[in-house]
Formats: sequence, C-alpha cells, structure tokens
Amino acid sequence: MHFALITAILFLQVLQTAGFRCPSVWGNLKSALSPKKQLQLHVNIVIDENSKTNNAPKLSLLKEGFQHNDYQNGENLTIGIISARWNADIINGLYEGVLESLISSNVKENNIHRIYTPGAFELPVAAKLLASSKKYDAIICLGCLIKGETMHFEYISQAASTGIMQVGLEFSLPCLFGVLTVLNKEQAIKRCSGNSNEGISWGKTAVEMGLLRQKLLVDKPVV
Repeated sequence: MHFALITAILFLQVLQTAGFRCPSVWGNLKSALSPKKQLQLHVNIVIDENSKTNNAPKLSLLKEGFQHNDYQNGENLTIGIISARWNADIINGLYEGVLESLISSNVKENNIHRIYTPGAFELPVAAKLLASSKKYDAIICLGCLIKGETMHFEYISQAASTGIMQVGLEFSLPCLFGVLTVLNKEQAIKRCSGNSNEGISWGKTAVEMGLLRQKLLVDKPVV
C-alpha cells in the first residue's frame, strides 16, 4: 500500500517538475501517508533532486565529518604546540596523536616546538606570544576541560575558545582549538587514544591550514 502511494507521489512530483500542476491530488496522496513516511518521502525527493547535479555529494540524515588529504607535504612548515598541564595524561595522549600526524605529513621534528601552560585558560596568551615571534605557520593549543559541579567549566571553555580564535584572526595565523570539552573522564580518554584520538585530526588540520597560509600570504608573488 505505502509503496504504491509513494510511487504515485513521486510520479506526480516528476509531473510538477515538468510544469504540470495537480495540488489537490498531490495533497490527498501525501496525507494518506504517516508523518514518518512523509519525512522519508521528502528526504528521498531531496536526495533525488540533488543527485541530478553534477558531482553533488550524497545527502545523509547522519552527522558527517570529512577526510583530510591522503598526502600533505609539510616539510617547510614550523608548528607550535602549546600543552596545558592540567589533565596531563589526556594532554599527552593528544600530543602523541598530533605528533604522529605531523611527522606523517613530513613536518620535520626540529620544526615542531612544544611549550606548556598551567591550564587551558592561559592558552590564548601563550598562543599570542608564539604568534608574535612570527616563526610559526600554525599553532595547536592542547587542553582538556572536564565538566564539574560549578560554572567554572563554561567560563574557561568560552574564554579559551574565544581567546584562541582572536589570536588567529589578529595575526592571520591558524590557531587550532585543540581543547577537549567533555562531561567526564571516560569521554576524554576515548578522544585521546587509538583511532579516535582527536590529536591526529588536529595535526593534519594544522598542516593543511599552514600550507594554505603559505600559499596565500608567504608565497604570494610581489608585483
């Protein structure tokens, strides 16, 4: 029953696209479906319309991420890493992930510089100090904030994220917000180890953005 209705509705949709209007029939057929079936029909129509566009990505109701380029050559990049010492075990796991991805992207070990701050709140100041040196193509700020019983978590998260962003905008320098903001220690452990290590993605992002900065600013030909 539902299959026949959906087939009829899709046929009417084709007619409407071609210029034939039949709103009363369309409405009656559509109302015969349950709300769930109507939603699925809408999704199918949207996906079908988008698939007609050349090279259009497939739509999905699921949360989507992205994949970095398989190979990025960061041999000429200098990367600064700032590690908060609070929750040091988590930070060290993130750092290992960052280091792994930087080296796999050909960033030289002697061009990877690491400094420390007491906690996440101090990350923006340290980032500004590194940016002021004009030695770096990208900066990665590593921290871990675990929600407790007070508003401290919210205040520090907001201050750190806003401050790091402002440094990047002020100096036209990629400054990555590599700070985990989690509800418990278990969530932090999951995100600093194995294939779920967020540091791996942050390292690759630093290389990609560092190369973009070089392309648009450093390597820009002089007219």
